[in-house]
Amino acid sequence: MGDRLGNSWRIAGDGTNWGALSNCINENSQLQTYARPGAWNDPDLLQGTGIGSNDKATNPMGCFDKALIPQADNWYQTEQQSRAQFSMWAVMSAPLLISADVGQVSAYSLETWSNQEIIAVNQELRPGGPYQGARLVGGNLTFDKTKGGSGMNVWGKLLPEGDFALVFVNNEGQAMDLTCDQKCFTDLIGDTTSDTYTVRDMWAHKDVGSLKAPYSWTAHSIPAHGGVAAFRAAPAYR
Repeated sequence: MGDRLGNSWRIAGDGTNWGALSNCINENSQLQTYARPGAWNDPDLLQGTGIGSNDKATNPMGCFDKALIPQADNWYQTEQQSRAQFSMWAVMSAPLLISADVGQVSAYSLETWSNQEIIAVNQELRPGGPYQGARLVGGNLTFDKTKGGSGMNVWGKLLPEGDFALVFVNNEGQAMDLTCDQKCFTDLIGDTTSDTYTVRDMWAHKDVGSLKAPYSWTAHSIPAHGGVAAFRAAPAYR
């Protein structure tokens, strides 16, 4: 129905903190088949850390008093969680709509939202789809600022010319290693075992290794409470 009314539609409630945004990721994991050019699942705005929001306490041009809006308590994310959100929104082909005055945000936030390699994952679509990435490893993510979090995910998205992206997210209370194993790769790219891939770390902006059959890739020491690692693999023959 959504595609009859517009080009995108919200798929969950307001993601006003990393816990709520984690739930948006959970909801969107079930909606891959609905995404296509001109019709996109929207799991919410890019929330940032609160700097540059419409809160009068942080923005001279703000339009609301957070003290008068109970749901605004713990509204925003850490910088690390903001980077995890941006990576996940890219692999989910979600609209990248910034909810902040970019003239006020930190250099870290600007670096996050201007990462061209991550943006390319969002914008590039393999002909014939699927057009939204899929959750390959893990179950639902949870996070609460007081109680902590749980869950780890690996998501993958097919890209043009045989490329693909992998995003690893950790909501556990300690740094963790997370692996996309042979089954994970089969679910993403099928049973092919003939190609060798060059792997690039999209946040470090450098090549970090190669993939050969049987395929397996581990992201090491992903930080706790919304840590992320994001990689792009391209056939080595290119």
